[in-house]
Amino acid sequence: MRRWLIVVGALSLLALANSARAQEDCENCKDLSYLPRLPNYHLTAADEAEFDAYKFPDGKTLHTVEGRYFRRDYSLNEGATRASPLQIRRNYATAFKKASATILFDGNCNGAGCEPWDGWDFVSGHFKQGGKETWVLMTVNDAPGTAYSLYVIERAEMKQDIVLNADGMQGAIQDTGRVALQINFDSNKATIKADSESLLDEVAKLLENNGDWKLRIEGHTDNTGDAKLAKKLSEERAKSVVTALVKRGVTKSRLSAKGWGSEKPVADNGTPEGQAKNRRVELVKVD
Repeated sequence: MRRWLIVVGALSLLALANSARAQEDCENCKDLSYLPRLPNYHLTAADEAEFDAYKFPDGKTLHTVEGRYFRRDYSLNEGATRASPLQIRRNYATAFKKASATILFDGNCNGAGCEPWDGWDFVSGHFKQGGKETWVLMTVNDAPGTAYSLYVIERAEMKQDIVLNADGMQGAIQDTGRVALQINFDSNKATIKADSESLLDEVAKLLENNGDWKLRIEGHTDNTGDAKLAKKLSEERAKSVVTALVKRGVTKSRLSAKGWGSEKPVADNGTPEGQAKNRRVELVKVD
């Protein structure tokens, strides 16, 4: 909390904001407590999601981050003096730096690593606040500086609300020969997270109910990062699932592991939603 008092202070004109707001914010729209607005601007839109993914640019590549999602859109009040794109960007960049943030990019970006913000002024980075790793992107949405947006992800794993049970897996495999599972792992590791243990219990039950089945455990990733490393990680994760099932009493000879990396996408890797679907583990029935 103390750190974010510094951020509020860094936006030195904030104290004037209330008196400068000539227009009302959109209905039920509020600033993020740790990312205040510039004066003379009002909120035109606000969006939040319990879990989503967003891409944060560093000028060379895009970092896909998952967790709780926030977006805030600001526009200049009618008749107010605008801030320049440089002024907007520098205010937020200074605030990030004073909060000990890691800055990914600060400037006007051009090139493939800037899409879809090619030619825009923006600042991106990540920092710790409230015990959470928070990623932020501020984009100036027009050349004069009359509008800008904040995109935020508070990194977190998705809470699995629907757990596919053994009967559901069996039906899918009987219909198509395979079933996709969302098994959660530690970031860039093959360690299975505790919230996936109940799902693995159901896989073990599936194999118990179908004693003559053999399954190949296949790991898949999205297309971000190094392809060779992603393929290696996907195989290690598939092997971790095999190990977890053996510990649950499944005979090891009934299981095999294969890592495909990003070679077999099932959705568009060009969107965060598609990338999330491509990061999966599949159970494939082996004849």
